[in-house]
Amino acid sequence: MSFQGHHAGDGHLHDSEDDFHQILKNTTSPDTFGYTSMHYEDKSKQIIIFHTVFASITLVFVLLRNYSRFFFLRSPGWDDFLLNLAWVATTIMEVIVCVETRYGLGKHIIHVAVDDRMKLVQMVFWCQIMYFIASLLIKSALFVFYLRIAVQSVYKKACYMFMTLNVGIFIGSLLASIFLCRPVQFFWNRRVEGTCGNVERLYVSNASLNMLMDVIALILPIPIVWGSPSLTKATKIKISALFLLGIV
Repeated sequence: MSFQGHHAGDGHLHDSEDDFHQILKNTTSPDTFGYTSMHYEDKSKQIIIFHTVFASITLVFVLLRNYSRFFFLRSPGWDDFLLNLAWVATTIMEVIVCVETRYGLGKHIIHVAVDDRMKLVQMVFWCQIMYFIASLLIKSALFVFYLRIAVQSVYKKACYMFMTLNVGIFIGSLLASIFLCRPVQFFWNRRVEGTCGNVERLYVSNASLNMLMDVIALILPIPIVWGSPSLTKATKIKISALFLLGIV
């Protein structure tokens, strides 16, 4: 789905759902296309259940970690605070997705009113912003944690370098996403005059950069672990295998 070069506002609303339905109304009956006879399963309930279950599982792990770090070990670090902020951002994102079902998420597009589609796309806009924030916080928490366990300066420098790269990717992705359309509201409201860039190119490039950072975040602690003189070889193998499980 590309909005590149699309305009609206000169009396002709390109990509307007109103125009499309008006054409159908003036030319032929919706029955001709089978609109009234087709049945599309509403998957909104499944979406809500899925996100609620995983949000609940995440909450359990976050609470267990907080109990361990704040009450049992009594040694919280900045990585713990960053992870808690990441949980807040992720939870907001999950809530937005569930609310999106009220405006058509999980339903076939022919069963969603035009105004609801606009609201849905607007919520998608805010959801992707929360995704960028959550991704930044999660990776930052990992790099801060690696700084705590790193002994050699070369690994500490690597952590700082990748933290800076992570922030740079976040800023670039966030700004590119917000200002993909001009004006910004043209992203969800095609009744105003505006233009949009190539949304597919934005998502592919962002996904590629995030995958790269994910791999780096998973591989980086392995040399840190193997460079620790206090760990036995068997312990190093077990810890490395645990980190590599994240790649799978």
